Amino acid sequence: MLWYGLILTLSLSRPTVSDDRLEASVSRLGAQMHKFFMEQSRFDLIEKGFSNHLQGKIESHLLDLNSTALKSTQKVQKFIDAKIKALKNLVVAGEETAKTFVFDHKRVPDYVSTKYLPHTETIVNTEQVYRNACLEYEREMWKLSVYNTTTDNNLTYAANHEHVESYKCDNAFLRDFEWFNSQDLEDAFLANQAADPTLVRQYIGTYTGLTKVLPAPKWQKEPEEVTMDLFDPRYRPWFITAETAPKDVVFLIDYSGSVKGQTLHLTKITIQHVLTTLDPYDYFTAIWYNAKRAFVMECNVQTFIPATTRNKRLLLTMLDKIEEKDIANLPPALNMTFDLYSNDLIDIGDLNDSVKATLGDFDGSGGHKVILLFTDGIENSPTAVIQEHMIDNPEHLIRIFGFSMGYGTGVMPALDYTTCMMRGSYAIVDSIMDVRLTSKSYMTQLSEILALAYADKPVDKRPVTFATPYMDAQRRGATISLSMPILNTMINGTNNFLAIAGVDATFMQLREMLPHSKHLYAFIIDKNGIVFFHPKLKTPKREIFSVRRTACYKVNVFHRHGTRVPYGITDERVLKMLGLIDSIATTDIAELEPKSALFTKFRRQMIDGICGETIDDGARSYKCSLIAGTPLAIGYVLDKRYSEVTMGPPSPGIQPVLTYTPHDMVEYLIADNTLCHEELSANNSNERFEPFIYGRYKTCPKTAEKYLPFAFIRSVLEWHRSWPALEDNATCETTALPHKMYAKYFISTFVQFFQGITAVYPKCNWKYAFEMTNNADRFPSLQPQVDPKKIYVEHEPLQGSVVLSKVILDTKYGTRLGTVGVQWHYDYLADFFANVTRDDPSWKACKNAGPTTRCLLVSNSLFVLGSAPTSAAVGKHLADTESRVLAELVKRKLASMELILDFQASCQMQHRGKPIYSAAPGVTPVRKLLQRIFDAVWSLLAFDFLGAIKTVLARPVFVSGICRFEKSDQKEQCVMQFAKYNLDTAGKSVLLHLGNANSTCKGTVSITPFKDIEMAVLIIDAGCPASEAEANPLPYGPIRVPDCSFTTQHYRRRRTDLDYTRYHTGETVRECPSETASMAPPSTSLPSALLLCAIGWLLQ
Repeated sequence: MLWYGLILTLSLSRPTVSDDRLEASVSRLGAQMHKFFMEQSRFDLIEKGFSNHLQGKIESHLLDLNSTALKSTQKVQKFIDAKIKALKNLVVAGEETAKTFVFDHKRVPDYVSTKYLPHTETIVNTEQVYRNACLEYEREMWKLSVYNTTTDNNLTYAANHEHVESYKCDNAFLRDFEWFNSQDLEDAFLANQAADPTLVRQYIGTYTGLTKVLPAPKWQKEPEEVTMDLFDPRYRPWFITAETAPKDVVFLIDYSGSVKGQTLHLTKITIQHVLTTLDPYDYFTAIWYNAKRAFVMECNVQTFIPATTRNKRLLLTMLDKIEEKDIANLPPALNMTFDLYSNDLIDIGDLNDSVKATLGDFDGSGGHKVILLFTDGIENSPTAVIQEHMIDNPEHLIRIFGFSMGYGTGVMPALDYTTCMMRGSYAIVDSIMDVRLTSKSYMTQLSEILALAYADKPVDKRPVTFATPYMDAQRRGATISLSMPILNTMINGTNNFLAIAGVDATFMQLREMLPHSKHLYAFIIDKNGIVFFHPKLKTPKREIFSVRRTACYKVNVFHRHGTRVPYGITDERVLKMLGLIDSIATTDIAELEPKSALFTKFRRQMIDGICGETIDDGARSYKCSLIAGTPLAIGYVLDKRYSEVTMGPPSPGIQPVLTYTPHDMVEYLIADNTLCHEELSANNSNERFEPFIYGRYKTCPKTAEKYLPFAFIRSVLEWHRSWPALEDNATCETTALPHKMYAKYFISTFVQFFQGITAVYPKCNWKYAFEMTNNADRFPSLQPQVDPKKIYVEHEPLQGSVVLSKVILDTKYGTRLGTVGVQWHYDYLADFFANVTRDDPSWKACKNAGPTTRCLLVSNSLFVLGSAPTSAAVGKHLADTESRVLAELVKRKLASMELILDFQASCQMQHRGKPIYSAAPGVTPVRKLLQRIFDAVWSLLAFDFLGAIKTVLARPVFVSGICRFEKSDQKEQCVMQFAKYNLDTAGKSVLLHLGNANSTCKGTVSITPFKDIEMAVLIIDAGCPASEAEANPLPYGPIRVPDCSFTTQHYRRRRTDLDYTRYHTGETVRECPSETASMAPPSTSLPSALLLCAIGWLLQ
C-alpha cells in the first residue's frame, strides 16, 4: 500500500504523457474531417474570391483615443445644448400664450358633452345650436390632425394628435385645442426648427390627451383595418418622467379570500399599469397581507429596489405565486410598511457611511414616500396605527393612495378616510375600463407639488428631464427625449401643470456623432449608470408602437370601435406595443461591458463626474467626458485587438460597383448592431441585405461606406453561383442538396464577413446560422485574434447543431476578414465516429472498451460530439455526463472555465399563475385532496383551452389584403448564463490519473488532441459511484438566471438635476370625512356569508 500510495501521489502531481497508440488514428480521422469541411464549405472558392477582391486592397489604422473623444464630445455638447434651448423656448412660449386664456370659460355647455343632465325645454330648443358648434370644432381639428397630413414630416406647420378616448367637445379639451392654435405658440415651433434643422421632433402633450407635433407627421397605424391607435401623451416616458419628483413606493396588496377571482385579476392588471408610471429613478417594494403579511419579493426583503424593467417583471411574476386566503387585517400590514420607511439606513451612522462608499445613494429615490393600497374593503380600522405614526414622525410625511378594487365595490368610505389622513386620495377600479386612467390617479397630487415648487422659478432655473431610451411610436427607432413641464398660467388656472413639452434625439443622430466601431466606440450613461446610448444595446424591431391589434376584427365596425386592450397571455413584443412594459429594457453599463476591477472604477468615475484620465485595462482603454448642463457622461472604449478597416475607390472618382444577383437558394443576413443599424432595425436580419445594397435609406450607407461590403459581395460571387438553383415546382426545403450533402446531417454552410454580412446556403436554414453570426462574442472563430490554420469546432446549443469553421486573415495586416463555416446536426459526427471506431482496427482501444470505459469525441469546449459505442452522452456537455472528469480537468488546469452572463438574451416567457407558496396556514388533507382533483381537471381544461385560443394569441398581419395570423413568439428578455470551457493540452497527448488512495472514484483519462482541429478523443477508464461523481458539479448551461439574483444595485448617485420637493404649503388639502361614517361595516347577504363560512370550515 505504501508503494501504491507513493506512485499515485506522483501521478496526481502532474499529468503524464500517454503512449502514441491513438495518435495515428486521430491524425487520419482529422484528415478526413478536414476534407469534409473543405468540400462542403467550398472554402477554396471563398479563399480565391477574397484573394482577388479583398487581399491587399484594404487599409487598416489605429485611432487616437484622446483626439477622437475631444471632437466627438464637442459635437454632442453642441447638439444637446441646441435641444435644451429649443425645449425651453417651447416652455416659455407655452406659458406666455396660456396667460390669455380663462381656465373656466365654457366653450360648449356641459349638457352637450354630458348625457346625464336633464333636458329642459330651454336646453332642447338650443341643443342643436351647440351641437353645430361642436361639429365646427371637430372640422377645425380635422384640418390640423396628423391623420389629415398628406406629406410626412411636413415642416410648414405643427399637427395635432387626439387620443382615441378623448372626447373632442369636452371643455378642457377645447381649451387645449384653442391654446394650441395660438399663433405665438406655432411661431415658437417654427422658429425652433429654423434655428436647429437637426430637430427630428418637438411636441407638447396635454392632460386631456392632445399632442401638438412638428414636423407634422403622417400618422401610421397598420394594418389599418385591425389596428387601434393607443398613443396618449400622458403615458409616454417623457411625460411621466417630467411631471413628478422621484418617489419611493410600497405596493400594499390585499390577498384575503374575498379578492379571489376577478378582483385579484383586476388588481394585478392595475399594478401592471401603475408600474408603467415608475421610471428607473423611482424605487419600490411590495407587501401582501391577509391574516398574515410578508414581502412579495422574497429575495428582496426590507429593501427598496429601482423601478427597472427587470425588477418590474420580478414583481409581476411573484404576484402570481401568492395564494389569496383568510381575512384582511390592514393595521399590522400598515405598521409593517411604516417600519420599512423608518428603518432607512440613512439613520444608522457609520454603517450608512460604509455602505454609501460602496453603493453611493443606495437608500431610495430621495423623493416622495408613497404607499399604494389595493383592497376590496377595510374591516379593521388602521386609525390608531396612523395616528401613532404621525405622532412619532411629525416630519416624516408618508402619503397613502388607495385603489378600491373589485367589480361593483364602488365607494369605500373607510379607504377614503384612511388616505385623507395621510394626505392622499383614492380611486375606484371596478372594471377593466377604469384601469388605465386610474393607474395615474395618485400622480395628480404629486404633480401639483412639483408645479408649486416650479412656480417661482424662471424656466432657465428649472431642470430638464432626460427620459431613458424608448422606441418611438412612429418607426423612428430608439429615442432619447428631453422634456419639461409647462405651468398652468391661465386665468383661474389650477396649481397643476398645463402640459409637458419635449424634443427628441434619436440613436441614429448620436451614432453619427460618436465612434461606433469595434476598435473605438462610445456610450452614454447617467448618474445611475443607466445606458442612454450604446452600440451594443439591444433594441426591438423598429415598428409602430402604442397600438393594439384586434385579431382580424375590423376596428371601423361601430360596436368594436371602442374595443379596449385585452389582458391575458401575450408575448413581450405585444406588451411593448401596448406600452405595458418598457420598449427598451433598462440596462446598466456594467451589464454591457466586460467585467473588471478597472472598468468598475471607470464606471464609478463617470457617475461621480470625475473625467480626465485615461484608464488602461490591458487590451482596452477607457476615457470619459461630461456633457455640461446634463446628468449624462460619455464613455469611450478603445479595443486594441481591433483596428479601423476601410477601403477606398480603386482610383479617384470611381463609384462602388455592385455585382449582386439574387439566388433562390442563398440568403444574406446582416447582424444586429452592425451596418446601418438604426435604419435597418425596422427589418429582420434576413430582410436587411437588399435595402442596404440598393440604398433604400437616404442616410445609410454613404458612398464611402459601400466599397468594402460591395467587395465582399464580389468575393463570394463564385461561391454564390456554385450552389444549385431552386428546382421547378419545388421549395427550398424539398430541393435536393449537392452530392455528399445529406439532409439528415447537413444544415448549412455560410460565410461571415467581419462587418456583419453573412451569406448562407441553403436559404431556408438561415435561422440556424443566425445565432452564431449575430452573437459573435460567444464564438472563438469570430474573435479578432484567431489562428487561420485551425478548424474551430463550435456548437450552438439553442439550435442543436455543431459548426466547423475556418478564418481568412488579411495577408498584410493580419485582420480577420471572414469566417467560413459548415453546420451539421449532432448525429453527423456521432455516426461518423461510431462507424470509424467500429470498422477501423486501429481504434481497438474504443472498440474493445470495457464496462467502465468510455471513448468520447469532444470539442475543445468539452462538448460530446461522438462516442464508441454510441451512448446518450452525444449532444451533451461533459458537465452533464462526466462531471467528475470535468472537475479534474479544471483542477489540473488542462481545461479552463469562464462564466458568461448575457443580460440581453431572449427566453421563453416564464409560466405564471400556479401558486408555489401560500399566504394561508398549512394545507389540510381535505384541501390537498380537493386541490389534486382541481389540478387534474384544470390540466385537461387548460389543454383544450390553449388549443382553442391558439389563433387568438397570434398576431394579425395582412397579406395581399387578407388578414392572416403570425405565430406569437412568447419570448421575453432575460439573463442567460453560459459556461465557456476550453481544453488545452498544448497540442500533446496526456494521460490523467483520477482519484486518490481514499477515493472510490479511480481510473485514468487519456486525452489525444487533433492537429489543427479544435477536438480531442477522450478515453475514460474509470468508475465513480453516483454520490461522488455528482459531487459539486460544474455548471454548463445555457440556463436562465432568476431575476431575483439581480436585485442588488450597483453604485449610483441621485441626479442633481431633478427636483425632490416632497410637500408644499400651497398644495390642495381636502377635508376628511368623519371616522364613524367611514368605518360602517360592509353589507353582506346572509346566503353569501353562510357560503363563505362553509367553505372556510371545509378547507381548515
